[in-house]
Amino acid sequence: MGKKPKKNYDLVFVVAVSQLAHNLHDDVTLSGFFGFVVLFLPLWWSWIGSAMCANRFDSDDVGHRLLNGLQMLAGAALAINIILFIFLINSSQNINI
Repeated sequence: MGKKPKKNYDLVFVVAVSQLAHNLHDDVTLSGFFGFVVLFLPLWWSWIGSAMCANRFDSDDVGHRLLNGLQMLAGAALAINIILFIFLINSSQNINI
């Protein structure tokens, strides 16, 4: 049971990166690439930081599991907000004034 929450935690980041990759696939321009990089870098470093912390302080107590669950919720919120951010950027570019 110790490694299953870590796998689920990584899947949250997989979903977020797949959303970014999907947007880059739809918008293969210089601005689309810069938007990908701006959103990818914080996501990447948050995953790296959590992976380094999990490898260094490998504990399986209740407090650690609760904090890990909170981080999973924050990562899921980040993935959802990536979708909303991309939608807002795409919809603002299509407005004809």
